[in-house]
Amino acid sequence: MNHTNSNILLIVMLISLLINISEAGILTKTIEVRAINALTNGKNVQVHCRSKDDDVGLQDIPKGEEYSFSLEPGVLGNTLYSCDFKWDNNSKKFDIFVQQRDSATCRQEICRWEIKEFGPCLYSYSREKFDICYNWKK
Repeated sequence: MNHTNSNILLIVMLISLLINISEAGILTKTIEVRAINALTNGKNVQVHCRSKDDDVGLQDIPKGEEYSFSLEPGVLGNTLYSCDFKWDNNSKKFDIFVQQRDSATCRQEICRWEIKEFGPCLYSYSREKFDICYNWKK
């Protein structure tokens, strides 16, 4: 085997090892995602979250209550969880966990969100309030 083929084989083996380690959760910490119903109308909100590999199910959240699930972020930094939110005649979508966007903001491995009519707001640990707000996906 020549030098170039040896290097390619080594790279493929390292990538395979990293993927297996990532799937086992050895290099990454578990993240807990929490969604709090902060709708001002007092209505329950139905939430259904999923990634490409994991469906965490449908939940009905009363006002002021929260729904949470845990995830293992990937070592490649591309973990994504999307949620559907429904209340009254509203049906909204949002990417509740985007690893590249949220990893630095979510401290102590907890991402806390308030679900509001205009969109979700992520908790800022440095400012101690839910002030990182986003619009719903179109």
